[in-house]
Amino acid sequence: MKLQLGRDRYSIVIYPHSEAINDVKVLKDKLWSKIGWYNSKNSEAHITINEFSADQYELDFYSRKLEKFCHFQKQQKLFSIS
Repeated sequence: MKLQLGRDRYSIVIYPHSEAINDVKVLKDKLWSKIGWYNSKNSEAHITINEFSADQYELDFYSRKLEKFCHFQKQQKLFSIS
């Protein structure tokens, strides 16, 4: 067994804008009503990019790198749910 003292679990996720989150909720509710179950019915729409364990110093390091990366990205509209 590998001990990871002082390390917590984190996820890097992308959340769409609130309108898209609501649209996905409606779709999940429709699916649930048709089949009677859906494991992630109550989870909010998101895309998980990565999950990792880190201590506070590593988290600060990764946060700065991710912020720098995001700073240089251009916003793009990918698709629209209709």
